[in-house]
Amino acid sequence: MVELLKRGRFTVVRDTTNVDAVVEGEIVAWNVLPVNFSTESGQTQASRYAITLTANVVYRKIGQKEPLWANDAFSHRDEYDMGVDASTYFDREEQSIERLSNAFARSLVAAMLEAF
Repeated sequence: MVELLKRGRFTVVRDTTNVDAVVEGEIVAWNVLPVNFSTESGQTQASRYAITLTANVVYRKIGQKEPLWANDAFSHRDEYDMGVDASTYFDREEQSIERLSNAFARSLVAAMLEAF
């Protein structure tokens, strides 16, 4: 899922042959923002970041014009600490992206199923 998120568009089923329904989505926003700051080194630096993913998602039955479920701003967020060692920044960010993508997928499925 992480690779799909990085490309900016995801389709749960690419080939609609012999399927009952299709979930399609497009990432409309991907934000990484500092949410906490530290002044331990004498300078103000970000110590915690939040990653927020927002997507336009449509779940539709094949052959029907109206979707079974849709949300044009489905969003999920994860946070991670920067830590004192700047060399681990990208590792922490990748771990957060992995957590975010898994949580996003789980909450998306739950939201679609709750609609029934």
